[in-house]
Amino acid sequence: LLGIVDGRVPLIIEVKSTWSDDHTYERNIAAALSGYQGDVAVMSFDPDSVTAFRYLAPSLPHGLVAERFDDMQHWSELSALQRFAMRHLLTAAIARPNFIAYDIRALPALAPGIARDVFHLPLLTWTVRTEAEKANAERFAQEARLQEQQAREERNKALRAQVVQLAAAAEGQIDAGDRPARTDAFAGRV
Repeated sequence: LLGIVDGRVPLIIEVKSTWSDDHTYERNIAAALSGYQGDVAVMSFDPDSVTAFRYLAPSLPHGLVAERFDDMQHWSELSALQRFAMRHLLTAAIARPNFIAYDIRALPALAPGIARDVFHLPLLTWTVRTEAEKANAERFAQEARLQEQQAREERNKALRAQVVQLAAAAEGQIDAGDRPARTDAFAGRV
């Protein structure tokens, strides 16, 4: 697959977990992707699999896939508590994903909205089959872009205000021969 795609389009690979503590599968996938030159990310329903990728390939984007988990036949190997934790993205605290992929049929829902709006994780949707689902997916993506833009504008406004304050303080300090002190807003920034 990697040779066929050869970086022409981004790949998001869903890893079908073995739901075990043996992460040989994830290790092999990480090794196969390590030299790939194209844009690629992995995602899984299994939070332990996502966690494994975080350690095995820290620079590889890794996402947590979720849904309602209400199909008892399909998710029979998971306890009610596990399904609850996964539905409400409580497992994200352990997996620490770079993005969330949530079933479009389960949206809107509180947990993916919090992940997107509070933790600023990109929210992907799957599998969009109808025009109504497409419109719903576009609405969530648009909301995320709009909120990101508003947050960026607020940060920029705050930084501009701090630059003005720093410049004013520096003007007084330069007269005294002192260098201006860095504010917390600039700590750690290049």
